[in-house]
Amino acid sequence: MILVKARSALELLLADIQREALVLGIELQPAIAEWHNQRWPALGRRAALFAAQFLIPAAIVLASWRSVAGGGISYAGLWRKPDLLFSVFDTYSRPFDVACFALLLILLGVLAWHRRLHIASRLMPALALVFAAYLLLPSRLLSGSGLDHRIPVALFALLVAAAAPRFPSRRMAVMIGTAAAVVLLARLSVIESVWLDADRVYTADLAGIDALPVGTKLAVAYPGEAVNATAIPEVHLPTLAVSRRDAFVPTLFAYPAQQPIALKPPYDRLAAAATPFALWSAFVTGAADARQGVSAGLAQYDAIVFIGRAPFAVPAQRCLRPLSARPTFQIFGLSHGGGCP
Repeated sequence: MILVKARSALELLLADIQREALVLGIELQPAIAEWHNQRWPALGRRAALFAAQFLIPAAIVLASWRSVAGGGISYAGLWRKPDLLFSVFDTYSRPFDVACFALLLILLGVLAWHRRLHIASRLMPALALVFAAYLLLPSRLLSGSGLDHRIPVALFALLVAAAAPRFPSRRMAVMIGTAAAVVLLARLSVIESVWLDADRVYTADLAGIDALPVGTKLAVAYPGEAVNATAIPEVHLPTLAVSRRDAFVPTLFAYPAQQPIALKPPYDRLAAAATPFALWSAFVTGAADARQGVSAGLAQYDAIVFIGRAPFAVPAQRCLRPLSARPTFQIFGLSHGGGCP
């Protein structure tokens, strides 16, 4: 069973467009030279190689396209474009990340001001095309979101590859290189610290999942804000029960317009009958109408896991049997009969 989030046909096509913008930019300069020198065989071979690596993936994507997505095209506010460039440095400590990003911009600005930042001429068109793609891509297209989020990393990697700074002296170059290495090690230390904490959290959460009976139908409940980015995300951890306990988990990535995985009847109806937001509202926030709406759907589940961004408490209820209690990840068994669904 595939547990990772499979990429949609739309995402694959956009990734292909991004790659081709990069390749086109790199090959543009020699192609123009071949055009001016009328070297038609060389130009034809270059064009054929370029077209093949774009058309073949595009044909595969379009052949498997399923027109079930909705949502249209939308752009975020203009401020999001410059803000997303910071995402290259955005890890777990916002003040430290901002400081690192500012230091890089200052270094590049000073080098450019003193004309000591050389950019390889052959990569200049590639930089321009990738940056144009970043500006033109919407934030949401059909059912895919965050489309322009993928470009900044490629853009900065290309900038590093194209840049050749010339420092006033060897001593200055060594000083700046040493400072960059210290900053890199500090950033890696911050990341390692968070990942060690995450390892402890996930180990405890997975122990609760592994205690479930094989073949469990596991409902998932979380509030709307739980899907937002956080240092130690747990919202999709229940999907590991699919492989570890041969369980049915309705939040498995199986969106018709995005993944090759599809829920078959009656499991598609089972997933639709008890959505995470409705379950959270029914059991944690205590909405009576929500409880009534999910009762029938929960009758076919064996357990439910609650996930929150911050520590929470599920009110005691006779139909819920605590199985695993973690501050932000709690598993309950579902009782049936005797007034329970």
